[in-house]
Amino acid sequence: MIHEPPHFPAFQLQQLFRQYTFASSTEDELQRAVAQCLDMNQIAYMREVRVSQTDRPDFLLDTVAIEIKIGGSLSEVTRQIHRYAQRDDIQEVLLVTTCAKHLDIPDEFNGKPIVTLCIGVAL
Repeated sequence: MIHEPPHFPAFQLQQLFRQYTFASSTEDELQRAVAQCLDMNQIAYMREVRVSQTDRPDFLLDTVAIEIKIGGSLSEVTRQIHRYAQRDDIQEVLLVTTCAKHLDIPDEFNGKPIVTLCIGVAL
């Protein structure tokens, strides 16, 4: 019998990440910290899966894309998240960011939930 990996909705991942302190000064460090958190909680993921010629979410957990941002303008990040939400194979997006301005990204694109977690300021 083949067992499907459990599905972790973006909201549930957001709640999990809120339990941790992420002290990172670069996107790469924050990505490593998120990977460590997922590993510690035995959550299966793939890193930087190319989903199109231009798009590669930092993490893909089944149909949930996780994007990590330390910088970037609101419009740049919004466009990127919007592109992910246009894909049939991505049903939810979790944005983990250090920028409070990214909290202004809509909660939904294309009928798909967009969950944003602001973890504070980069060190």
